[in-house]
Amino acid sequence: MRTSLSTLLASLPGAPSVQWPGGERYALGFEHGTLSLGCYAPAGADHRFENFTEGFAAWVVFWGPPGGET
Repeated sequence: MRTSLSTLLASLPGAPSVQWPGGERYALGFEHGTLSLGCYAPAGADHRFENFTEGFAAWVVFWGPPGGET
């Protein structure tokens, strides 16, 4: 799967849900095996980032199952 940052940002926010009434602020860009790469753009949502600008976004990488690769 190929995508661009602008495509991922354009898909945010995602569809509203019980957990994310304003729409999820994460978009998945790539998956292969246990590796996933996405874009997180919290805007005004509760998060752990401090002092960021309105257009802040971060690449998020998850790799492997809990405890590491086997």
